[in-house]
Formats: sequence, C-alpha cells, structure tokens
Amino acid sequence: MNIEIHEIRSFIILARKLNYRLASEELAITQPALTKKIKGLEEKIGGPLFHRTRQSVELLPAGRIFLESAQNVLAQFEAAVIKTENALRGEQGLLRIGFGVATITKVLNHVIASYRRKYPKVELTLKDMSSSSQLSALLSGGLDVGFVRLPVKNSSLNVLEVTSDCVALAVPRAPEYRLVRNLADAKDMPFILISPLTSPSLHSQSIDLCRTAGFQPRIIQVTNESFTMLNLTGVGLGVSMVCGSMKTVNVPNVRWLEIERSEWKIGLAWRRTDQSRIVRNFVDLVKGKRGQLQVPEASR
Repeated sequence: MNIEIHEIRSFIILARKLNYRLASEELAITQPALTKKIKGLEEKIGGPLFHRTRQSVELLPAGRIFLESAQNVLAQFEAAVIKTENALRGEQGLLRIGFGVATITKVLNHVIASYRRKYPKVELTLKDMSSSSQLSALLSGGLDVGFVRLPVKNSSLNVLEVTSDCVALAVPRAPEYRLVRNLADAKDMPFILISPLTSPSLHSQSIDLCRTAGFQPRIIQVTNESFTMLNLTGVGLGVSMVCGSMKTVNVPNVRWLEIERSEWKIGLAWRRTDQSRIVRNFVDLVKGKRGQLQVPEASR
C-alpha cells in the first residue's frame, strides 16, 4: 500500500466539505480529478470511505475512522515540512557554541542575546571550555562554533577575528594595597589566579607577565570562576589577574589596573566543511557585532 500525501489531503477536504464541487475548488483541481483520487485511495485501502448519491456525499464509518488518523498524518507531515524549511534557512535546529573565560561576558551580552531574538527556534548549547578543548571538539564534531584564542593554526578550520582581550589586575580597595599602581608593585602581595585546568592559557600568561615584571607570584588560591576570583579580591584576600572583559562586572571594593603588553586576539572558529545554514547565520551575525565587542579601558 502506497498512499500519498496528496491523496490524504484530498480525502480530508472532501470529508470536511461533503461536496465534490466545493472540495475540488478548495484543492484547485477538477471534480473528475478529485473523484479519481478518492477512488484510487479507496482501492488502496480496500473498501469505500464515502457513500455517494447524485445529491449528497456521506462519510462511512470506515471513513470516519480513517479521517482521524489521516488528519494526524497530514498535520505531522506539514509540521515536518515547516521544520525542514526552517532548518534549510538556518532558523531551526541545534547550534553548539564553545566559549572561554575571556569571552563569557561579551558572548552572552552581545552575541547570544541578539541571536536568540533573531532565531528563537534554534536550540543553543553553550559549553565553557578552554581554547584547546574547543579546537579538539570542533575537529571531532562535538562543537559547531567556538570563541577561541588566536592564532589558530589548523587548515581544517575557518577563523574570523572578532575582538581582543587582555589581562587586567584587580586590586582590593584596602589600605595595605594602596601603593599598588602597576603589576610590579604587587610583587609582595598574595595572588589569586584562574585554575590551569579551567584556562591553561590565561593561567600561564599571568605567571609569565609576573616574571616579565621581575618576580614570581605568590599564589595563594586558584579558582575555576573569574567571578569568584573578583569576589575574593573584593574581600581583601589578594590581587587577581583576570580577563580585561571582566571589568564590566561590578564587584565592590575592587579597582582595576592595566598590564602592559598583555593583549591577545579572540576569534570565532568553525569547520571549513560545515555547510550548515545555522552556522553561517551565526557567523554573519558575529561579523555584524564585531564593532561592539571591544574591551573597555581599565580605570583606576
């Protein structure tokens, strides 16, 4: 049995109208064509669905049973068509996005909110990962796009430079820290750093910057969250080295200092072989947002 959608649709319209002329007009076909469709459907099913006279059309008990299921089938088919059309336009489906500590505030505040407004039917999965983990996930198919530290040296990935960030020094507003005006001044202070498991690049860069300033930092605490680092600094536990983009976070009793030559580039990466319209739409949106993704200057 090979019943086609156009036969089901014709049956449903006739069952609703119970009039061949009205049903054929709604279907935009001739009455003989509609009659042929219904007879063909009945032959496939194995029996009559309508009782016909010259004056009327009546739905038989078998037809009433078939109508309920036919309506469900047609509704599911039409919903599937709509979903597929949306997916082909990149308006429905799943998008898996990777990001790190350097992009969390920018991605969530500028890109993700705009994308959700424009494509509300696309399901987003956000994964907080280091750049190296994101690159591995992109290559293995575990991510669709990722905001990563540049440069990326892999010919299998497209990369769009998006913005830059830097390392900033967060200092407690406490008397014992009042003379700290730059990184070198903090050489005798306790340090709070991001865990190397959370962000190996930021952790190692922070230590390298301290060494360039002439000292080895005395690390008293490592954490997995930049917000935790800032709050620990706010209560006077020590200075912390975080991404400059975190300066937009309002944490009491913290002042910010710039660290020279600490900038790095951030880009959006995705697979060259990925032809997904969802990915393309996201990339296009990020391109349009690049001017809004600048790091604010540190304030003293």
